[in-house]
Amino acid sequence: MLVQSFREQLFKGLGAPLLHLISHSNKPQKKYIHTIVQACVRNTAYDPQVETERTEYLYEAVKYSGFSSRIQKEVLDHLLSSEEEYDTQQMLRLARRFAEDGNEEAREAIRKSFQFSQAWNCFIGDEELIAIDKQNGLKRVVEVIGKKIVDDDYVEIDFTYNYAIEQLGEDAVDAFFRSQSHHLYVSAYLNSVMEYRNRESSRTPYELIPYEEIRDSISQKDTSKHRFFYHFWGKKASDHDLRLAAEDLLKQTNEKKLCLYLNIFLKRKFPLSEEFLLSLARSPKKSISNYAILALRNIESEAVHEFALELLQDEQPHHYALELLELNYKQQDLTIVERILLKKQNKDAFHDRALDVMHIFEKQKDPSSIDLILHIYREGRCTSCREGFIDILIANHWLPSTVWDELLHDSNLEIREKVRQYMRKESD
Repeated sequence: MLVQSFREQLFKGLGAPLLHLISHSNKPQKKYIHTIVQACVRNTAYDPQVETERTEYLYEAVKYSGFSSRIQKEVLDHLLSSEEEYDTQQMLRLARRFAEDGNEEAREAIRKSFQFSQAWNCFIGDEELIAIDKQNGLKRVVEVIGKKIVDDDYVEIDFTYNYAIEQLGEDAVDAFFRSQSHHLYVSAYLNSVMEYRNRESSRTPYELIPYEEIRDSISQKDTSKHRFFYHFWGKKASDHDLRLAAEDLLKQTNEKKLCLYLNIFLKRKFPLSEEFLLSLARSPKKSISNYAILALRNIESEAVHEFALELLQDEQPHHYALELLELNYKQQDLTIVERILLKKQNKDAFHDRALDVMHIFEKQKDPSSIDLILHIYREGRCTSCREGFIDILIANHWLPSTVWDELLHDSNLEIREKVRQYMRKESD
């Protein structure tokens, strides 16, 4: 395999590079060392905040490279000087994997790399430190975070606490905090976690918020509530309250209020005539037209289909136009979808369009879309989207046997497991 092809596919997290390394394990090739190191020290996920981690995948690449010791050393050297959070986080997870294999330098690198991130406003390396040092790791983590709470009024949530319970067991964690109850920093840590839990448990569920409160909030231009508040309320609202909101939407003339009302219908069907939404979708005001188009996604009608085709005929189609086909797709629309997806575009535009296509074919069964889906599988950089497309192929029994092996080595472990289950069912 050419180094460039190996690099592109490894950075995407595809299974082919691992298969290649495994098939050549009796004759390791030095030409891949630099690429594997780069994949380990740079988080190449399209969206690392959303996508699953690649620890096991990268660890396998290191193991099957034939130069594991050399690559591990380079990764640990990079870890100790890393300044980018996602890169650091990935290398810490790899270092933990190396440590589990007996690499003592990896253990020491983890201990040195446990740190507070100003950019993320949280600590990095806490989970890895607990994983390798157990009770001693928990003690150090809690004391360091507790000192930050006391000195800087830092607020800790319960992620690390929950992770400690997962690793050490609830009884062991409870015993630790009881034994350290006299310690200022340990007490500060536990108090911060429990205060966070109390705040979260006291939040009013969206479905219990009456529409009158929503109407007053929009009317009074409550700046404390983000537009997502209205979006989430709409997802949980009763049909009765949703209709009241729709009736009030018809009365709005203020642009900001109109947009907030439209946010209510981003995931729920507008219960009145779609003609009003279609008129808003043609508004010269971009914010209004954007939210109206997004609200139209939930409506299945010939009028919405015709409007979608109208938007898609433009040389530069509206950013949300494809989304209107989620409930309104017809087989003859495939050529339009392909034209938009296959044209030359940057990685962000491709990702957004691919996500729209995924949502379409999650709802619409079209066997003629298989080639397009496989193209996105090859070219896409987002492993979460890749999993979505594999789900579509599996659900419809369209997954070709030619990709089974590489999917079993994909960086997304959920894909691996789903393909294993699919293969078992297909062989029965």
